This record gives sequence, C-alpha cells and structure tokens, in this order.
Amino acid sequence: MRTIPPFFVSALRKCAQGALLAIAASSAIALVTGGVPLRAAVPTSQTAPPSRLEFDVASITQSPRGATADLGGCCGVVYQQGRIRGINVGLVDLIMSAYRIQLWQLSGWPAWAYPNQLSREDRYMVEARAASEAPPDQLREMLKTLLVERFHLVMQRDTTPGPAWDLVVDSGGPHLPVSTAQAEEPRQMKSGGGQLIVNRITMREMAAYLEGQEPKAPVADHTGLTGTYAITLHWTPERFRLTGVGVAPSAGEPGIDPNGPSIMTAIREQLGLRLDKTTRAIEHFTIQRAERPSPN
Repeated sequence: MRTIPPFFVSALRKCAQGALLAIAASSAIALVTGGVPLRAAVPTSQTAPPSRLEFDVASITQSPRGATADLGGCCGVVYQQGRIRGINVGLVDLIMSAYRIQLWQLSGWPAWAYPNQLSREDRYMVEARAASEAPPDQLREMLKTLLVERFHLVMQRDTTPGPAWDLVVDSGGPHLPVSTAQAEEPRQMKSGGGQLIVNRITMREMAAYLEGQEPKAPVADHTGLTGTYAITLHWTPERFRLTGVGVAPSAGEPGIDPNGPSIMTAIREQLGLRLDKTTRAIEHFTIQRAERPSPN
C-alpha cells in the first residue's frame, strides 16, 4: 500500500479539529475581557440583524506572532455565558460561525478573508462580551452586528432548492453509548483523517459536524434522539478511496486504510444511523463588500 507522510495527516486532523471547535459551544474557555464599547451608529446592511443585538464590549486584534504554530494553524469561535472568543480566525471563519453555514454556502470573499491555515496575516483574536448572560443564538446575532460594524460586511442571501440529507435512526436501532461526561467537563474530541472520537455530542451537533464532511450538503437531525453521546467513528475519506493511497499508522494514530468503509457505511454500521437524501431550500451567501477590521 502506498503511503503519504504522517505530517500531512496531522495537518488534516488539526484543520478538522478547528472545524469542530465551532460546534463546541459548551466548552469552557476563559475569556480575557477588553476592548471598547460599541455605541456608534452603523449603516444597516442586508445581513445586519433587525433587532440590532450587539456586544457591550469587543476587541479584535491580529493573531500574535507564533499563534499559528501554537494553535496548530487552526481556528474557532467559542460561545459561553454571554461571551465569545474567536481564536486565530479569519473573516470567513467568523461568518460561518455567526450564520451557522459551511464554506460551500459562501462565495465572493476577498483573498485576505480566507487566509491559509498556516498564515498569520489576516487572522484575528476576537474577545467580546454581552451586557448580561445571553444564549449562543443571541451571541451569534451580536457577532453578525460586529461583522457589519468592524468589517463593514455586506452580503446577499439567496435561497434555492438543492440536495440535502436527513440524519435518521437505521432499521436496526442506534448503537450510541450514552456520554458519562458531566456538563461542566471540557469536551474531548479528535477528528480528521477519517475519524471522529468525542466524549460528548448531541445529534444536532452530529448533524452539524457531518455537514462539513463528504456529503457537503445540509444535514438535519431527524433521529428523535435527545441525549448526549460518546461517539467513535472511523471511515476512509473519499480522496483516499479514489486514489488508493493510504496512510501508515504512526505516533499512536491508526492510519488510513484506502479500502475502508465510506462515511455513509460507517455511520450505518458503527452508529446505527443513516443519511437519507432529500431536497430542501438551501441558503447561499455572496459577499458584496468586506474590509479589514477597523481599529479598536
């Protein structure tokens, strides 16, 4: 079996972990408050929330030198108890988090808005706090306002019918161990290179995770399962299945077998779930204007 260098797989896993960080809204990460009050009136745009929810204080600073190495070149936005923290994020990362969309639902960004994973330029550390405790959905609305105020973001939203998936329970029933992790415990997860190992995840979060994988289409949770589960899932990413090039195990990582199951098969056989294809209205966003963030 031909192999590719282990460091390439490590990079894939780190990028995927950055994608999962956006799902981990309950993860406990300390927030260092700072910044300036957001009081100035801002012109409205097509994407500004009608209610004009906004943070009480917010700060956007360029990622410090060495941040990409320290953080593995990854990025994410964490929501917790009236606060958010954006870690080494570009504008596209912030948009995807605020609007809960995937990259394939967004177009028109300038080159600087989606920097290379290992680039320091145009990546930012975002610290923002609401005036009082607010749930993640309200914090996302505040982030939308912040994008308009600081990045002068204007987007056009279109909705068209397209292919989508429903996550449902397979005929044999689910194979999902109930998580024993406490709500206050940090989420522990490993993802990328054809594996997902997580100690605490809901089916809604699982559907959101699958949207960023090979189906690359909206995934809605229709399992009816309301618990929190510990999931271990292994599959062969399509690019390895098509090329027949695998990855040898190394440094405690299992490697990738090019002859392993597809993600569709793995979900059914290992989790007792399946993805049913359907059609629904899909949102797409086109960036019409964006600027580098104004100073704090």
